[in-house]
Amino acid sequence: MLAGGCFLNSALNTRIASELQPEDLFVFPAATDDGNAVGAALYADRVLLGRAAPALTSRMPHVYLGPSQVTGQQDTIQALAQKTGLDPVTHADERSAAEAAAAAVARGEIVGWFQDRAELGPRALGARSILCHPGIAGMKDRLNARVKFREGFRPFAASVLQEQATQWFDLPSHDSPFMLLVCPVRPDKAPQVREITHVDGTCRLQTVAADLPGGFRALITEFERLTGIPMVLNTSFNVRGKPIVEDPAEAIDCLFGSQLDRLFIGTTEIPAPDRLDLRPVRTPGASTTGLDPDEELLLDLATGERPLREAAEHLSWQPDRALAMALDLRRRALLDWDAIPAYTAPELPMAQYDPHHGG
Repeated sequence: MLAGGCFLNSALNTRIASELQPEDLFVFPAATDDGNAVGAALYADRVLLGRAAPALTSRMPHVYLGPSQVTGQQDTIQALAQKTGLDPVTHADERSAAEAAAAAVARGEIVGWFQDRAELGPRALGARSILCHPGIAGMKDRLNARVKFREGFRPFAASVLQEQATQWFDLPSHDSPFMLLVCPVRPDKAPQVREITHVDGTCRLQTVAADLPGGFRALITEFERLTGIPMVLNTSFNVRGKPIVEDPAEAIDCLFGSQLDRLFIGTTEIPAPDRLDLRPVRTPGASTTGLDPDEELLLDLATGERPLREAAEHLSWQPDRALAMALDLRRRALLDWDAIPAYTAPELPMAQYDPHHGG
C-alpha cells in the first residue's frame, strides 16, 4: 500500500509496478491532504477508542463516499432544470439513463455525468465526470475550446472496462481503479483512441470493474456496443479555475457556463439551452480593468435587452465567436444571462460537515 501526495504521480506509480513487480499494488486514492481525514478517523477508532483492527480481506472497492445528492431528489432536480427554462427528460432507471448518455457520447456530444455520491480524492471516476468520444478526431481540442478551457498540451484520461484494459494498454498491474497509473497505449489500438493518447503514447487510466456501483459501467458497456471501443474519455466535471461540481444546481449552472451538449443527473437528462437565444447582462460593479477592445464591445451590448445572437449580428461577428467570448466573460464573473437564476455557492462549512448542525 502506498499513500502520500507523491503517489498522485501516476508515472511514478507505473514505474513502481513495472520495475518492482509487487504481487499487488494499492495506492490510496486520496493520497494527499484530504486523506488526512481518513487517517484521523482510523486513529480515533484504533487508538483513542482502542478498537481492534479487523482483518483486511479486500481493498477499497470504490471511492463514492461524498454526501448523497441524487437519491430521493429527482423531483427537485427536475424542478431546478425547469426553473432555468430547460426541459428535462426522466429515464425509467439508472441503466436507461446510462444508455442514453452512451448514445450521446457515441454521436460526438460532450456530456456532463453527475451521479449520487462524489469521489473521495482528486480524480473524476464516473460520479462527477465530463465524458466524450476517445476516437473522434479533434475531440480533445473541441472539449478544451467548448468546456474545459485548458492548455492544449495537457492530456485527458480514459475509463476502460477492466476486463479489456490489457487489450488496449500495457498495464503493469491487474487494475487501475483510481486513475493512478499511466500506461502505454498498445500501438495497434492507438489509432482508434487518439484523443486519449498523449504525445508519448501513454494514457492515464481508470479500469472500471463489473461490480462498480452506479451507472458508469453500464454507460461504457453500451458505448462499446455502439462503437466497438470499450472506454470513454473522462475528465473532471468543472471548468478552468473552478472546483469540481458538487450539487445538482452547480451542475446545471455549468450548462449555462460552458458548451456541454447535455447533462445527466441520476436518471434525469437535461439538454443544453440554445445559448445564442440567451440575453447577456453585465455583472453590476464588476471591474473592467484589462479588458481587450472586443470584450468591451460585447459588454457594452450586454444590457439584457437582446439575445446574444443579435449582439453578434450587430458586431458583425460569427455567432461562435460571440458565444465563446460571452462564456469566458461569464467564467470571469463579468457577465451573466438575464432571467436565468444565478447559482449561489454554499457557505462553508456545508451543513453535512458542520458538527454544530448535526452533520
